[in-house]
Amino acid sequence: MTNVLTCRWTLGTLDRVRITTPWVAGEVHVAHIVRLLGRNALEGLYLRGSYVLDADEDLLWDVTQALFSLESVASAAD
Repeated sequence: MTNVLTCRWTLGTLDRVRITTPWVAGEVHVAHIVRLLGRNALEGLYLRGSYVLDADEDLLWDVTQALFSLESVASAAD
C-alpha cells in the first residue's frame, strides 16, 4: 500500500476538496486542508490543481482522521 494522501478540487465547487488516502476517500472544506496541511497545500491546489502528501503511514492516518473529524464537527454545527 502506498503512503500518499492526494487532494484535488471537487468539480463544480470553489471550496470543496476531494481527499484520497489508502484507507478512505471523501470531501472536506478547503479551510480544513489549510488548517492541517498549511499554505503549501493551498498553493498546490491553486497552482497545479492537486496536492500530494507522501509520508509515513502513522502520519497519514493521523492527518486523515483529523481532516474528517474537522469535517464532521463542521457539519454538525450547521
